[in-house]
Order: sequence, then C-alpha cells, then structure tokens
Amino acid sequence: MCMQAIPLKASNDTRCEPAAYTDGGHELSIRNQPLKELLIDVLHKGAAFRFKAKGFSMSPFIKDKDVITVVPIPSYKPRLGDVVVFISPDTEKLVIHRLVGKRDNSHVLIKGDNLPDHEHLVAERRILGRVKRVERDGRAVALGLGPERALIALLSRRSILSPLLLAMRRIIRSILGRFSR
Repeated sequence: MCMQAIPLKASNDTRCEPAAYTDGGHELSIRNQPLKELLIDVLHKGAAFRFKAKGFSMSPFIKDKDVITVVPIPSYKPRLGDVVVFISPDTEKLVIHRLVGKRDNSHVLIKGDNLPDHEHLVAERRILGRVKRVERDGRAVALGLGPERALIALLSRRSILSPLLLAMRRIIRSILGRFSR
C-alpha cells in the first residue's frame, strides 16, 4: 500500500507541473516526498498522522481510499502482525505492509496482505510507525489490527491468506445467493 498522491497544478506556460500539494476544498493532497517528510516529522514528535491510503496491496483489511491513522512505534520493537509504515529500501517511498516475520535482531520481513509472493527485508530503523486505526466510509474497521493480526501475518507469510480469503468470499456469496432466492 503506497501513500503516493500526485496532483497537478497548471503553470503560466501551459505545461502541467507537479505541485507539492493541492487543496480540493475539504481535502489536502500531498505528493509522496512532502508527505514522507511530513509523516516523519509528525511521528518523530510523538503525534499520530491521519491520511487517505492509496493502493490495493493490503486489501481487504486496508482498501484504497481508506483513512488510516499511523502512530509512532514506542520504545518496544514492532510485533508480528503489526501493520507498519516503512521506507522501502528499493524505492525510498513510504509503504504500508504487515510485519510477517523477523530475520535477526535488526531486520524484519514485511509483506502486503494482497501480495502473495513479495516480501521486503527491512531494517527495523526504517519502520516509522504502525497503523492504529482504519476507517472506511466514516466507520472504524477493526479486523486485521486486533489479536487476529498474528494469524493473518502467518497466513500471509505462507502465501495462504489470499487464496483463503477468495475461497471464503465464494462460500459466503453462495450461501447468500441461496437466501436471496
């Protein structure tokens, strides 16, 4: 799950140039680099940071356009199943994925819930915070952040989570289809 928004601002010379931010009336869209800097500054001051997520790598637990609240990681180390914000070692962009394992005292394995074959080996120092709250359509979504997060992490690590969720979705649709007849 990425936190990138690239709004455009028209300049006087008819070319479109990326703006650092745009004000859409009630929302402020911030490009990735300024967002990254702002998030880092806010979390380092010990405050929470709330924004709209972009992407599908954490679906169904965090969906595109869900509003998430990220809090600083306290002095203890991140735990199995925590959904964390980190700086990707490959792209230097902010990413939101789940901690699915530990490699050694200073590195962890992180993976998107909806990415069956893609793990990141990340130095713990690159983890900026953890997702504390997810809101969808103005309501809190608790599934995926509570005690079940460790089970989700284990299923994700073994690439079982996505097929399991797909099978469950089919079963539920089948059952609901029988009641709607």
